[in-house]
Amino acid sequence: MPDGIIFDLFGTLVRNEELYTPICTWMSNYSCMTADELKEVFLTLREKHFNDYHNKSFAPESYYYSRIFVDMVEQGVVKGDPETLLEVMYESFRAMQAYEDIDVLHRLHRDYRICIVTNADNSFVYPVVEKNQIPYDALITSEDARSYKPSPGIFTLAISSIGMTKNQVIVVGDSVQCDFLGPRELGIRSILIDRVDAHPEHSPRVMSLAEVNEMISRI
Repeated sequence: MPDGIIFDLFGTLVRNEELYTPICTWMSNYSCMTADELKEVFLTLREKHFNDYHNKSFAPESYYYSRIFVDMVEQGVVKGDPETLLEVMYESFRAMQAYEDIDVLHRLHRDYRICIVTNADNSFVYPVVEKNQIPYDALITSEDARSYKPSPGIFTLAISSIGMTKNQVIVVGDSVQCDFLGPRELGIRSILIDRVDAHPEHSPRVMSLAEVNEMISRI
């Protein structure tokens, strides 16, 4: 049995299904393209700029997002200032809501030390966690660690932040590479949270936070 749980944040504790819908809807007011069309452009550029970013010299996510908006403005896809577009998007990020089963975390916090680890910037992570009253003992962002999951650095910092070793913790998250396979390559146990039943090939796997405690007891 572990003594600590390292939770991913977005897609695990906080909803992110429509992450880019608000900014694309907002940009559609300053573009001849629809929100859906803008989202396609945005996601294509995101794949380009974020590709393999965890293996590059560290830069905060805002750097990569700014490059996306610069490209969109320079290509004439949208009118506006890239930094303003970034702030509008980050403001929508700060409004994200926790999943309905977040109360489970309060119960888990009675028995385990909890660290939240996320590949994201401080400027919206801390407001989201505070607004949703998510309990934790330590909160590590990629900006804090200057490292992105699944790189070892961010996990090492997370484990030490709750005073444990890798044998005492388990990682729970929704990203197959960042939260499930990545930790295992470092010798850290992990559980995949698969809320939409997209990865039945992986185990151990749960579909809600409510299943986490039972799954941990079986590992």
